Amino acid sequence: MATVDAGRSAEHDEAVTSDDSANAGTPRRATPADAATVAQLLHDFNTEFETPTPGTAELTSRLSLLLAGDDVVIDGEDIDARRFYEARGFSNTEPNGTEPMLYYYREL
Repeated sequence: MATVDAGRSAEHDEAVTSDDSANAGTPRRATPADAATVAQLLHDFNTEFETPTPGTAELTSRLSLLLAGDDVVIDGEDIDARRFYEARGFSNTEPNGTEPMLYYYREL
């Protein structure tokens, strides 16, 4: 695999296609096909801020599952949205955890 100066793979830098650039101003929901790109971004962010990271392979695996599901990302201060998703079986804490996460998920 070829590498670039920042230590990222050349494959990562070419993940944005000409089709993506045509819609650059239009946000879209990430899909499982985006998992490797999102994993690289998260890994790079964690590394830059000296935060532990499981590595891009593990993050890609986790994100592939999350992006395929019905997980919901909401603003932590949006109490009505939190009530809505919690009433439908979503959770924003990991099993046996107490710290809230910045997304909601439902066990499959």
